[in-house]
Amino acid sequence: MNAEERKPRIAISAENFNFQNYVDAIRAAGGEPEVFDPQKGVGYYDGLVLPGGGDVDPRLYGQSNTFSKFVKPELDALERDCLELFAEAGKPVLGICRGQQLINVAYGGSLIQDLRSEIIHHDDGPDDVYHEVKAIRKSFLTPLYGYRFKVNSSHHQAVIIPGTGFESVLIADDGTVEATQHESLPIYTVQFHPERMGLGLNSEECADGLKLIRWFVEECGRKE
Repeated sequence: MNAEERKPRIAISAENFNFQNYVDAIRAAGGEPEVFDPQKGVGYYDGLVLPGGGDVDPRLYGQSNTFSKFVKPELDALERDCLELFAEAGKPVLGICRGQQLINVAYGGSLIQDLRSEIIHHDDGPDDVYHEVKAIRKSFLTPLYGYRFKVNSSHHQAVIIPGTGFESVLIADDGTVEATQHESLPIYTVQFHPERMGLGLNSEECADGLKLIRWFVEECGRKE
């Protein structure tokens, strides 16, 4: 396989709860996942996935910690720096769950620290729950899934005010933001976990998340 035929290299962070799920999904979608190595430089990679994990430090969006858990300021700083590198290079970025929240905060947005104190939509237990979502405008998701489909849910925080340049494109029936995208940069975010929506994981309960991962890998593989 020559350089023109190589699989897109997708940088991901190793600090998350289900690292292997991301690796398996990206490989199944035709990409080559690697833990981001700053010594290789952003030019080595074709795209970035910011995965799920603990909560973003609420001090980054001007709040004291009332409900946030498993906060790691050093991880926040590392992933914000990584996001900045890929954004400046114009390379695709996909934020998943915590990744969506980190991206939102990095661009000046804010989060609901605990959905239980705001609305019913909530699950941060060991198992996913499933619910429908609906598109509120055409986005990167509508060609893949249409305007209404079912996703998994395993989170207790969510976007409340979108970051600068971002718009909400998908919501749950209770109004929880389920996806955003940037108006000009190739940065896309989802609150659900597509890496667990397929490959035999929850595939009978919700839409096929591998469609989204495959779309992202293909975007990363596009040559200017």
